[in-house]
Amino acid sequence: MKKQILLKYIKGKATKEEEAKVVEWVKRSPDNKRYLVGLNNLWLINSIPDSTASESETEKIRILTRGRQSIRFKKLLSYAAVTVLLVSLGVNLLLVSKLGDNKSPNERILLSEINEDDKVTIYTNKGVKGFVTLPDSSKVWLNSESRISYPAKFLGHTREVIISGEAYFEVEKDKERPMIVSTGKNFIVEVLGTRFNIKAYEDDNFSEATLYSGEIKIKTESGNNKKNQEILMKPLETVIISNNDITSLTRQKDTTVNVEWKKGILIFDNTPMNEVIKKIERWHGATFAIKDSSVLNYRITASFNSESAIQIMEMIRYTSPVDYRIEDNVIKVFRR
Repeated sequence: MKKQILLKYIKGKATKEEEAKVVEWVKRSPDNKRYLVGLNNLWLINSIPDSTASESETEKIRILTRGRQSIRFKKLLSYAAVTVLLVSLGVNLLLVSKLGDNKSPNERILLSEINEDDKVTIYTNKGVKGFVTLPDSSKVWLNSESRISYPAKFLGHTREVIISGEAYFEVEKDKERPMIVSTGKNFIVEVLGTRFNIKAYEDDNFSEATLYSGEIKIKTESGNNKKNQEILMKPLETVIISNNDITSLTRQKDTTVNVEWKKGILIFDNTPMNEVIKKIERWHGATFAIKDSSVLNYRITASFNSESAIQIMEMIRYTSPVDYRIEDNVIKVFRR
């Protein structure tokens, strides 16, 4: 298959005849499908000329598509560098999915029921951020050390995705098929069409959701005979979920602080030191070791844009009794 035809298909400029040829070519072998997915991702990252693939491009495609449909990003950034990586499977690629052809449109299809070959999982390492366009054209921004899984094609009467970490959603409205955002923290978010931010890292003691437009419904799925909770959120509200229970709902004048990470801004607002360290680790891919637990009693208020992990620690040292030293690429924190 000529690469210029595949690129026309990816860009949505192929004729119906060319689309049919591409779909038929993809069905011939899994290698063809992987090549098309890889070429799509490579085209998004770089400007590819309409010519025969070079050896270097072919190798990049192999790297991008290694390991089924799952894409794992290598750590690309040093302390000072923060870059947004763009990743998409493109609407046109949905034509090649064989997912659930015999499923009823009124049936709820759980993501766990879908074959692994028909699911997409994207993970951003520490220090890396990502952007994903879902099959329904909804957009998702991923913060560092976050993961999202979703089907290559939404079928049935819901659109289910699974998120771990932090993500900002702009969901396409579809009254007939609400989006269900599941987390590993025993709560789900039901969405019709809206903009919201969700923070649900597996190793955090609490989760957080902030709504910017539309409506979302938070449902806890508590165990140990606890009563499940449900709350309908309105714009400019933030909900905190701790230990599977909704512990607080607040209405804020300015909720932009919760999504400043999209712009590369790291904000601490009376933040406990243990949370500060956790954010710096995720933001810059740094490794910390606490040598004196008393430093965890301090709280930090500050904002940073392009500062490195070391520059941030220098500012913290200047404004608090917290000190540090670097040994074997580990930032060791203690009280001065």
